[in-house]
Amino acid sequence: MKKIKIIALALVSAALFFIPNYSSADSTIKIGILGPMTGGSSMMGQGQRDGILLYIDQINKAGGIAGKKLEGVVMDDRGEVTMSINAVKKLLFKDEVIAVIGTPNSPVCLATMDITEKEKTPQLLMGASPKLTEKPNNKWFVRITPSDVIMASNFVDFIVKDKGLKKLAILHDSSDYGKGGKDAVLAKMKKYGLEPVCVESFNVGDKDFAAQLNKIKASNAEAIVLWGLYIEGAQILTQAKQYGVKLPVFGSSGVLQGAFLTLAGAAAEGLYIVTYFSADNPDPKVQKFIDEYKSKFGVMPTPTSALAYDCAVLLGDAIKEAGTNKEAIMAKLRSVKNKTGIIGKIECDSNGQLGQGAIIMQVKNGKTVVVKSM
Repeated sequence: MKKIKIIALALVSAALFFIPNYSSADSTIKIGILGPMTGGSSMMGQGQRDGILLYIDQINKAGGIAGKKLEGVVMDDRGEVTMSINAVKKLLFKDEVIAVIGTPNSPVCLATMDITEKEKTPQLLMGASPKLTEKPNNKWFVRITPSDVIMASNFVDFIVKDKGLKKLAILHDSSDYGKGGKDAVLAKMKKYGLEPVCVESFNVGDKDFAAQLNKIKASNAEAIVLWGLYIEGAQILTQAKQYGVKLPVFGSSGVLQGAFLTLAGAAAEGLYIVTYFSADNPDPKVQKFIDEYKSKFGVMPTPTSALAYDCAVLLGDAIKEAGTNKEAIMAKLRSVKNKTGIIGKIECDSNGQLGQGAIIMQVKNGKTVVVKSM
């Protein structure tokens, strides 16, 4: 009889171990939202914020998680490294968030992820630089954005195989995002036995691209691979038209953000983009997200909105299963398999990479259309 009691007690203890533990200290579960709410990339940050707030609103209307409401704590980092360090410390030490979602800027991700690792707090990154997943000892992050390696590999396949173009010029910004994209494109080109005919760079915030465009024009290139963000991207396309650079342009996902189509106008016509989200995707799940986002905020979601929404869903699912224990939440995030989000296939690999798919789009008549899903 005593042996049976011991076994029963052990089984009860084991069962209790797997019951999610929710701290009763607070009535809310705080989620940190770190991003550029002001500054040059503010439209990305605001889209990120609203994607997360949409999910929080949906969950809270359904009763929350284990009776607790979710609360989004928004911190503006302006896309600046120094400001982001102070912002993430406030989220961790003053607001005591359960996890941090953000930011879409790779340099800021690199600056903040060491801090969240030290404080053993999950961080869901949205930057695209390959450097973000080159930290094998840091197990306190996942990255939702399909990496530059994934995006560039699919893009070069499309350019070379589908479009038959081999003489490529690369034009990239000098940030970690731009340099990472350039390196990923070069690596994939090398697998085809190709070398770029021209490689040019520019700084974020530059306004005059005459020197780079004229070098590309003289290089005998068949196409331009542009890796950067939307403000410079719009200016580059506009100036390319002015200087008579009549080459097809293949742009990174960062180009198709914010007010790009408005800023670039007719100069954007024909541009190809590799991305992870398209409002033209007929998937009912995507269209439902778009309808709900528009209903709440009155505008179309951006690609960053979709990334952030998927991050929030994954984090919410992890909290439902693991409770508010940060280590257990992180373990759940690192074990995500065979999920489909707004951005497509989501599965965590050994490096913490979640997003795995890509979509090729083209600007036609001032609108984006899906050309190919990869």
